[in-house]
Amino acid sequence: MQFHEKLRSLREGKGMTQVECALAVDVSLRAYQNYEAGKLYPRDPSVLTRTANYFGITVDELINGRDMFLMEAREKFGGRGMKQAERILRQTEALYAGGSLSPEDEAAFYDHMMEIFMKAKARNAARFAARQEMKETTEG
Repeated sequence: MQFHEKLRSLREGKGMTQVECALAVDVSLRAYQNYEAGKLYPRDPSVLTRTANYFGITVDELINGRDMFLMEAREKFGGRGMKQAERILRQTEALYAGGSLSPEDEAAFYDHMMEIFMKAKARNAARFAARQEMKETTEG
């Protein structure tokens, strides 16, 4: 279960509204609604801590490897990077659709995907920098 699904399930389990939960974890209603809709992840790690504490669980129980991958991609590469990472995950997850992975294998999968994604982004950044440098020297 992904972060947004867990968040909704926890809220509904307490019989609370989104407004009440947003107030309880000290975020705007819009932010909370976007968390539950799966559109955003909290930018501030303390929001995850407050949310987990409020519901009496650990942060590790609140977010999984997929969520961590997307959060890290957004932190390092912004919203566009997160969307790219999400697209890659959807395509890759389709390969094992219908099957299941053990929690350990799933964690290893997301760790490996993050490593591949970060290496690809670093290579692309280096290529872009080299092209920019070449362009500047030919224009100058």
